[in-house]
Amino acid sequence: MIARQYGASVLAAVLLLSACGSSPPAPKKVFKTLLNIVVVDQSESFDYAEFSASDLEHLLQQDAQGHETWAAVISVWGENSIEQPLQLEGPLLLDTISEDGYSIYQLPEVRQHNQRIKDAYADGLSLIMAAYSAAISKQDRDLSDINGALKFAQRLARQKRFAETQIRVIILSDLDHDLGDGSQLGVFEFPANTTVYPVRLNKDLNLDEIFPSNPVELMVGLRAAFFTDSR
Repeated sequence: MIARQYGASVLAAVLLLSACGSSPPAPKKVFKTLLNIVVVDQSESFDYAEFSASDLEHLLQQDAQGHETWAAVISVWGENSIEQPLQLEGPLLLDTISEDGYSIYQLPEVRQHNQRIKDAYADGLSLIMAAYSAAISKQDRDLSDINGALKFAQRLARQKRFAETQIRVIILSDLDHDLGDGSQLGVFEFPANTTVYPVRLNKDLNLDEIFPSNPVELMVGLRAAFFTDSR
């Protein structure tokens, strides 16, 4: 997990103080934190034919431009989904400085700062994308512990560090909980700042009963443009 803090505003202030003549004020951004929890069904009942890693990559890039963005991938295992190791990366942040208004003497430092931001973002992104690509490439589970995976997502969403975070739970699954033991799909309540996004759900379920405390938005695909109004 990466956890770097970036001093964009501090660097901007130092550069502007050393500038000759008038310069525009340092950019001020108010960052809101976002957490994307992606639940990936690895059973044969869910079709990933139209999904690609670039779908999630574009969403995270969109979020990271002005928001501290965290991302986690949780796989639906055949059983004991709640016991899997957690792949959580963040904060992903593209807090670069505009080159406008800086002298040719200041630009090298600005560009070096921006490159450090981009490199840190790329490092975190590569780890989460590797986990996501690996998850959607496996569809060999005979059983689906949906309950365990969603309980794992609940536990992550309730961590104190995400108390002031906008949370998305993106579910790539038909929500067919099947452990062969007669157990039924449970009820899940996430923090109030959470929206649940079932993607390509192809069965008739009462989602208000399954997620009684959170808004649910059915989605036809995992596209960055679909989430622009949810932040």
